[in-house]
Amino acid sequence: NNNNNNNNNKMILHQLHHPMLLTLLTFLTPPLLHSNFHFQAQALTSHQIPYAVNLRVQIQPQRRTDFLNLIRQNQKLTLETESDALQYVVGEDVDTPNVFHIHEQFLSAKAFDVHRDTDHAKEWAAFKGTGPFLDSSLDFYYCANTKPCRRDVRELFGVHVQVFVKKSRCEEFLKVIDNSRRKSLEVEEKCLQYVYGSCVDYVSDDDGVEEEDCKFVLHEEYTSQEGFVEHTQTDHFKVWEEFVESKPFTKDPVISLFETI
Repeated sequence: NNNNNNNNNKMILHQLHHPMLLTLLTFLTPPLLHSNFHFQAQALTSHQIPYAVNLRVQIQPQRRTDFLNLIRQNQKLTLETESDALQYVVGEDVDTPNVFHIHEQFLSAKAFDVHRDTDHAKEWAAFKGTGPFLDSSLDFYYCANTKPCRRDVRELFGVHVQVFVKKSRCEEFLKVIDNSRRKSLEVEEKCLQYVYGSCVDYVSDDDGVEEEDCKFVLHEEYTSQEGFVEHTQTDHFKVWEEFVESKPFTKDPVISLFETI
């Protein structure tokens, strides 16, 4: 069964390679209000848009149990004791063991600062200080066009995406992604959530890049892997593919598929 699952996962990734794979980017990018693709977080208040975190960590195999015990406790205490904590999703990569993806949402950036000052967050910080990770990446963003919504822990199939859009293509990009976001939530029964935003601390790297870019990150949720596959077969996904084929990115996107633990 494990071999069959791995083969299925590899098949999906193969299908997504190039336009199909890039198409996920559609949901990763945020139609940052207006055509101003430099997302000005200061202009938004906490009641307008949630503040989110996407985290990827690769755990040393011998530290797996310690990590799982701690992250589950952190998830539980965050949702039970922090009034402004909205969501806390933890999943393991479908292809790479010991790689985990975490998505958190808070009512505001201030609420996230409060979270960092809790005892359970300090325990997480102490754990990080012991060197349990082989690799990690972290993105902060405001969830564009999204109302705050508290969600309980649930089983789901998740997608995280990072895309790097040429500044000259951002306005066009935002129109395409907004269409994909709306249609996914409106017509796909198996699409549970679809949030995206502009990385708040990204600085474009000029080395080896013909044009400056903007970084967008995405978090998508489906009821199952099947729901995600069906998503890639929709008409709005095909519109995204056509856009991707026009080469709007400065570098290859980073796409991760995971199942909650």
